[in-house]
Amino acid sequence: MKQKPLINILLKRTSNKTGLCITTILAWVMVSDENITQQEIGFLNAISPDLDKKDIENLRVLLSEFPPESLKIVCNYLQKKLNQQDKVKLLELSIGMMLADGYITLSERYVIEFLSDLFLISPEKLSQIYYSITEKELPSLGDPSSPEWWEKNGFSSNKEQTKEKEPKTSPSRLHEAYATLGLTTNATEDEIKKAFRRLSQIHHPDRFQSLGHEAVKAATINFVKINSAYRYLVGK
Repeated sequence: MKQKPLINILLKRTSNKTGLCITTILAWVMVSDENITQQEIGFLNAISPDLDKKDIENLRVLLSEFPPESLKIVCNYLQKKLNQQDKVKLLELSIGMMLADGYITLSERYVIEFLSDLFLISPEKLSQIYYSITEKELPSLGDPSSPEWWEKNGFSSNKEQTKEKEPKTSPSRLHEAYATLGLTTNATEDEIKKAFRRLSQIHHPDRFQSLGHEAVKAATINFVKINSAYRYLVGK
């Protein structure tokens, strides 16, 4: 007898199916760099008050080996339940979460492409959304069979290369603050203020009310991090 997908069991237990599906998408975005940390588990707990500890652990297990069938179930549900405006907001929130550490890995870039295709967002619209968040052009996926292309465009082609690109020690508070605002350490005060105004507007929790508590909480976490980075840089 074929075992039911774990996501079906979780959906059956909750009365907030949309919230669970949004949580699952955001969690998938969060762990798409193939590294699940205790901080990320804490994030799941923070945005999912309707899930008990057992379900949170089940979701963590699900995400560690995300089966395509479960992802399909979640995506099909959101495709039917969300209006187009909310689909765009969920994509914006997802991109913002990916950029929280200042860069996007190859796997995260594919997630962006996947979500935009799922929500019927055109390449032109996706480019506009990405630019509004980063003020940078969305890099083309290009030819992933060419490691030189990914290195040239600042992406990591696999987990091993990602580790090599990361600093051997944790980034300093200063570098982390600049990365949160999408800036380099030589950014001017005017550039810091401009980035803060833009990002705080994009990630303001009020924008995501229509998506429900889970999205609002995720946006709040991003919003607090952006404000903290700004206060640190302007007060340093």
